[in-house]
This record gives sequence, C-alpha cells and structure tokens, in this order.
Amino acid sequence: LTEGDAPAMYLYKYFYANQDKLQSAWMRIDFAGDDAVVLGGEFIASTLYLVIQHSDGVYLERMNFSPGRTDPGVNFVTHLDRRVTDEDCVSVTYDSLLNRTTWTLPYVPDSTVQVVSREENPGIIQTLINADGLVSTIIGAGDLTGLKVYLGQKYRREVDLSKLYLRQENSSGGSSIITAGRLQIRTITFTYANTGTFNVTIEQDFR
Repeated sequence: LTEGDAPAMYLYKYFYANQDKLQSAWMRIDFAGDDAVVLGGEFIASTLYLVIQHSDGVYLERMNFSPGRTDPGVNFVTHLDRRVTDEDCVSVTYDSLLNRTTWTLPYVPDSTVQVVSREENPGIIQTLINADGLVSTIIGAGDLTGLKVYLGQKYRREVDLSKLYLRQENSSGGSSIITAGRLQIRTITFTYANTGTFNVTIEQDFR
C-alpha cells in the first residue's frame, strides 16, 4: 500500500516450477471506482483481507488467491467485485403489483452491478430495471425470490506483456537476451482456455 496511490494496492505475483522462477509480475488493483481508499490488509493463508473506506462506509472485504478454485457446483468462478449472494442481502422481496424483485445489498454498488444465477442455469445474467449506483437496492423483472444468485460489480482486468527479446544460450547453460540489432515481430499467437471474450491492443513504439 502507498500513501501516494491510496485507492490502489500493489501485488507481486510469481510462478515457480522445478525450483525455477518462470514468471513474475507486479500487479496493480485499483479500487478508485467509488473513491475508495485502502486502509490496510493482511493475508491469512491464500485469502487477502482488506479494510476499505468506500463512499458509504468502511468495509472488511476479502480476495481469494487460491489456484484452481471454482464456485460450488460448477467448474468456473463468477468474477464480480464485492460479490455477495442473495443470502447475504439485507432483504429479497417481491412486489406482485409491479411484478418485480428487489434485492437490498449490504453496501451501495456502482452502476455496473450485475445479478448472476448461481445454481439454476449458473452464469446467466439477470435483467435489471434499475442500477444507478446511488442506492443499495437493485430491482429485477419478475419473481426472482426463489432464484439463487450472485450480486456484485463488473470490473476490468488488463495485462501489459513484457517487452519481447530474442534469447541465446550462454556458457553457463542458461540464456541471455540479444540486445543488438532490431527485432521485428510479424505475428503473435495467444494460447488460452476457459475464458470469456477479451480485446488485444497492439501499440508500436514511437508511433
């Protein structure tokens, strides 16, 4: 945590295989969507607990960094920021005259809030009538009081790849980068699996 960047948290992530560090990177997590300030945090096992000052109060929140984890009953994780379930809500009510369901969250979400089914047809995003980011209530169309759901805010994740270099073996059996000459890359192939849609942006230096 830094005083000069109070809405953010910095993490150093690394990956070892056979005693070799194959990957490492710094990661910046920005909580500034609702003028949040990270007051403190501590890891317990693979879960990071954070005390965060939001515009509507101070909250204890957690982030689970366990590798390979999934949500109960499915083989994926529904990724939402400040995610809670319908059971965590202050109340879930149905208005038969207006034919709509109201969830009252334990916090005030921003306008990106989503409601996603978690047992019946898991991963389906429900249609919302209001999501203005001003109140803790979210309204959905129809009677959804019996539907098990996740509620939370969308977030954006970006990855900046390290600069690419040609490598050559050295006398010690390792490898070193080749800095002489000009490296020109025509194509790059990304290998991925079990992911949603994503965008790739390419920027050339000095252009």
